[in-house]
Amino acid sequence: MNRAGFEWALAHAALSHFQPGVHEDRAQWQAEAAECSVRVRWDPDRSIQLEPQPWRAIQVGLSGEAVDR
Repeated sequence: MNRAGFEWALAHAALSHFQPGVHEDRAQWQAEAAECSVRVRWDPDRSIQLEPQPWRAIQVGLSGEAVDR
C-alpha cells in the first residue's frame, strides 16, 4: 500500500468500537461503522517476550472497497 492508499484508508475509517465523547450514541457509531470499509483501533503493544510496552499500536482492518483499491 502506498501513502496515498493509506491516507485514503484513514480518511474512510471508523473506530472499531463505540467511544463516548467521539460518538453521539451507539446508534450513530453503528451507522458510521456500517458505511465504512476500514476499521481502526489502538491495541496494547508487546515485546517479543510478550511483556506489555508503554505504547500502543494502531491496527487497521480493511474490507470491501478498501481491499479493492
